[in-house]
Amino acid sequence: MITAMTVASLDNSLSKGRFTWREEEIIDTDFISTNKKELIKIFSEDEKRKVLILHTDITPITLLALLIGTFRAFISNSNSQGSFLDFLSVGDKVIYEKRLGEFMGKDSNGYFKVRTLDKRKTPITNFIPANLTYKLKPYFGDAQSLDGRGLKLKEDKKDVLLASLFGIPIDKISRDSNKSILIVCSREKADSYIKNLKLSTTSKTFQSINAIFPSAFYTTNDTYDYAGNSSKANPIIKFVNKLSVARELIISDKDIETLIVEGEAYILSDSMELDSLLNRSTLKTCLLVGELQKGDYRALKKNFPDLFYYAWTQMAIESNVNDFQKEHIHSSYINSRQYELLKRNFVQNINIIDVKNSMDSLLIRECKDKLMIMLKNATQELSLKDFIVRSFSLLNLFERSIFPISVMEEMITQGELNALSPNESLKYIDSISHNYNGSEKEIMQRITQILQIFKSNIWMNNPKFEQVKKKLFFDRESKQKKAVIVSKKYYRDIVSKALPTGLRSKWESYDILTPKKYDTSLDYEVVIFSGIFEGNILNPVELSNANRVDYLCYETDKSRLKEIELFNEKKIDFYNRLNHFIPENQRPTFSLKQTDKGSNEKSETPVVDVYSFEQELESLIDGFSLETYSSHSISQDPSQGVEISKIVSFESGEVAFLTRNYTTYIIDYSKKQVVEETIDSLEVEDTLLFSNYDKEIKDLIDSKMKELIEKEQGALLRSYQRSLYWKVVLKEYMKKNGLSYKDIAYKFKQAGCAKHEVTIRSWLDDKIYIVGPKDLESFEAIALITEDPAMNEDHQAFHEACRQIRSLRTRILKFIGLEVMRLYDSKLRDEDEELSALFLGNERQHIKALKVEKITNANDLYVAPHFINKPVHF
Repeated sequence: MITAMTVASLDNSLSKGRFTWREEEIIDTDFISTNKKELIKIFSEDEKRKVLILHTDITPITLLALLIGTFRAFISNSNSQGSFLDFLSVGDKVIYEKRLGEFMGKDSNGYFKVRTLDKRKTPITNFIPANLTYKLKPYFGDAQSLDGRGLKLKEDKKDVLLASLFGIPIDKISRDSNKSILIVCSREKADSYIKNLKLSTTSKTFQSINAIFPSAFYTTNDTYDYAGNSSKANPIIKFVNKLSVARELIISDKDIETLIVEGEAYILSDSMELDSLLNRSTLKTCLLVGELQKGDYRALKKNFPDLFYYAWTQMAIESNVNDFQKEHIHSSYINSRQYELLKRNFVQNINIIDVKNSMDSLLIRECKDKLMIMLKNATQELSLKDFIVRSFSLLNLFERSIFPISVMEEMITQGELNALSPNESLKYIDSISHNYNGSEKEIMQRITQILQIFKSNIWMNNPKFEQVKKKLFFDRESKQKKAVIVSKKYYRDIVSKALPTGLRSKWESYDILTPKKYDTSLDYEVVIFSGIFEGNILNPVELSNANRVDYLCYETDKSRLKEIELFNEKKIDFYNRLNHFIPENQRPTFSLKQTDKGSNEKSETPVVDVYSFEQELESLIDGFSLETYSSHSISQDPSQGVEISKIVSFESGEVAFLTRNYTTYIIDYSKKQVVEETIDSLEVEDTLLFSNYDKEIKDLIDSKMKELIEKEQGALLRSYQRSLYWKVVLKEYMKKNGLSYKDIAYKFKQAGCAKHEVTIRSWLDDKIYIVGPKDLESFEAIALITEDPAMNEDHQAFHEACRQIRSLRTRILKFIGLEVMRLYDSKLRDEDEELSALFLGNERQHIKALKVEKITNANDLYVAPHFINKPVHF
């Protein structure tokens, strides 16, 4: 049921406001107005709503949802003006009738006693009944005396704006809201929303949203308040970049009523985590914002039958947008860009480049057919299944490569590229075939033969590479960006090596991206697909942020493209039948069939079911992978081992079973160092570090740190001891007093240093390595709470000690990253002689770097302890 009062309040407040994005005003075009109207209805529902909105550019949808969700939280805030009174202690400073006062406690009648000075500077005690406590305001300044020196009582711009937007008297504006919204998106997007979204009620002064509404970004380890929240008030706008952190926040904070999840990476990657989030009973509104051209959202209906679909399809545009010709759509970049994207739903500039290959397309299809036969008849023999995976990977490489394979082999041999050698892979699958007899051996040898023929055809001259060279040669200079979509990130380096010197700078000016990394928020003059990829990652026929889309197509690619076009039509038809942007009586009521489009047209290329075939092959390979692991190490019985969260497959053929709290060590090539991340941050093609011997990388780092500390003794040893001491003190205090993390978070707030219980939990979790809080106030709060003599005497020393140990740990991580990269680039130098001496001998060879090929979410699976959090062979 929609609450009419809430709709009116939101509509009224939004109509009074003016909003800018990157300094340009957002005008109420048909597109913006339609989204605004529907979002107001969604956020005004009394009953819980789960909603999915799809568009080719998710930024304006999230912007509007952020604004409307924040306005709703402010309007529905159940806190009265006196909410801060619950946390007042005797002696705290407050504002009473524009004077600085001191809280003296309550009398026997429950009246608040506040001491102020009259005009003659004479102390007087004011007795304030409950019905007049709205006259009390919290004081966050530094004034110590009650005479007004240092006191700033001038009405600030924030209060004036809030009063104007919501029609509230300034003296009744709440200073501390309990209601809040939670947005799941990347840290980069969160920072962008805070930096670039501004609001006002006039045309003169616009203020950043965080200056009006307290905002913060939450991680597993800490809370980062955005500027404007110096008082550490409870943030109304909360950002996280992990679903697991969102779940922890929602569990611990029952006043988070709105959840916004942005992007297919979160919506489609972890169904169990999303299911857990969306079904939290405390949430009133769950809004998913996804990109039309990234992912297939149809399966969500099965998991969430009560999900409402809104999609900006061509039919939805025709139903709602009628102002394409009006001048106001060009008033700002965000407005004009939306209309460019909308128009491309009707007209797309697509260019299919027919690439002639001496490799017979029928041979490629034969290879896939034989792989499918093998896969469907596969036994439990691991070598047989390994043959299928390696063969399919080689076939994908040969079909999608845009470089001579000889250059790739040369770079691998010279240590310039960390990838599997095609030559070695062919030898490997050939060796497997010799272990079999009869029809199995015959099929395997035929597959190997076809792959060998394909490799030979593109060994020195790859026809797709020739097309790339041709495009670069005739490419005109342009300020607009250009992009090439490739299978693997390392394709960029191979092509650069293979190109003539004169063309390399042009190539390096292009964005070379994998389908997963393609950014639809950018505009491109042209996007070149090096092959036809899965449509459920990046749909090549739905790109609207490029003036032109070029496809480099073998005959097999063209067949696959036609299959994706059909796949896309069926997907859009599904969205339209459920689309709440379209009036119900105008929605299609039938399912589109293959004969519905193009039945009267003749095509030179027959539509064979290549795309569906490859999807089935991929899913079968995934299935047998889990089946293989299950037969060796996994069970669904909790008594049989440790619960795992993700199964990570590496290009080396090894597999790692990672537990939820495992810390991964990833090489950041741009910074030339190792970074510590949670498993939720893992992506395909990340390079993970493991130890080759019976220790984890964490243990190696800890042991080297201890060696340095013991070597230097003195101040460094004292710092190390202090970096451990504060945790012991806080843990013992909690244990002694029977306190939960929620209890201790409350005590932190009382001490004037608000910290979320999730943050404190991560500090004290031995599985998550946190040296210590980064802010001095946290150590001061710990000293006050625990009344520990050593910390009370000098809490700054503990803060400095943690800074020193954190710096040392970063230094070791950077050194290890450099050491691993030196294996592939001998020109890199060690500049840290002290650390270099510690890693002398064979120890540096015991660090293993593995590139991620696939990440699979594990549900209710348990692994024997000796298999977890390390690479294993199967």
